[in-house]
Amino acid sequence: MNAVPGQLDVYRHRDEAGTHDAEIGGEIFRPVEREDRNAVAAGEAATCQRARNAVRHRIKLRIAELARSLFAAEIDDGGLLGVEVAANEVAKIGEAGHSVRSFGASVMTAQFRRHVLHVGAALSVLLIAFATALPVAPAQAPRKVTVVSFGLFGGQDVFRSEATGAAQIVASRFGGDPVVVRFNSARTADATIETLAATLDKTAKGMDRSSDILFLILTSHGSPEGLAVSAGRRGGPVDGTKSAVRPLRLRTLTPSQLGAMLERTGVRHKVVIISACYSGIFIPRLANANTLVITAADRHHPSFGCEDKAKWTYFGDAFFNSALRQATTLKEAFTQARSLVRAWELRSGFEPSNPQIAGGENVEPLLVARP
Repeated sequence: MNAVPGQLDVYRHRDEAGTHDAEIGGEIFRPVEREDRNAVAAGEAATCQRARNAVRHRIKLRIAELARSLFAAEIDDGGLLGVEVAANEVAKIGEAGHSVRSFGASVMTAQFRRHVLHVGAALSVLLIAFATALPVAPAQAPRKVTVVSFGLFGGQDVFRSEATGAAQIVASRFGGDPVVVRFNSARTADATIETLAATLDKTAKGMDRSSDILFLILTSHGSPEGLAVSAGRRGGPVDGTKSAVRPLRLRTLTPSQLGAMLERTGVRHKVVIISACYSGIFIPRLANANTLVITAADRHHPSFGCEDKAKWTYFGDAFFNSALRQATTLKEAFTQARSLVRAWELRSGFEPSNPQIAGGENVEPLLVARP
């Protein structure tokens, strides 16, 4: 170190290399006037290599870069005008025919500042021109939601009531249009397997099948084989419930049948909600990234609330009538509904039905409920 505090003389040597000397671009750099010849000084010498190369090869640069050690160089007609190094340090660098005077970290030459301002102004103009040249994307039209809701078991009004109420709530929350509701009764058979298939095909023709969303709601009694489809009169029990009916004609809508119907529509994004005992049986066949499936029970348990004078089943009341009126997404509504159903079942002494949700990774983000 020199006698003057805060100053350091650095020279370049070409003849031999030390243990910790840095080698860049074929040249060897070592610390001078330090007995330990350590790697720190070698690194400091290497930091200036870019500026030296510019001088040696007489590259005419308008502005030298600001290096990571906070130095800045300006080269004018092959001459190095200024180098900025860490604050409180001053360096003298000898170069054949060229001299460098260093300044503190807070000092820059007036000429360098002018160059920086000129470059900054030019960049601003370019950025503005580029931004104005970019095409403006048109506002994306809201996705159309088509709601189809079927009450499949005609012997009890609860399924008619639930199919109707659920469709109304879904339409109000997600803007469903059109909304198709069909149900069976003791005298009519408007919600058969055939009418379900025909309704799905017809509504799909009025949709943009690549972007619109088909929202299917099915409510009925269920079994481990599928959903009960009937128009009937009062009589003996079905699936163990007290208020069930003996149907005039009982058929079963299976997972494979429903899956084939949905595939024939060609609609990409689908939501299927099934309120029935053992309805989890439909998940393996229907659920995928483009089809969100929500069921009132898993495949091994019944669900509850199928009473003739009721307006909702347990799951329908919890999901549609309670949670979906407030939640902003279907997953949020399902989480709230599952907790409600569990509380009601425990209070009544029933074995939990375990509502299920699966699939729909590409669909659920597209459905955000209206405020």
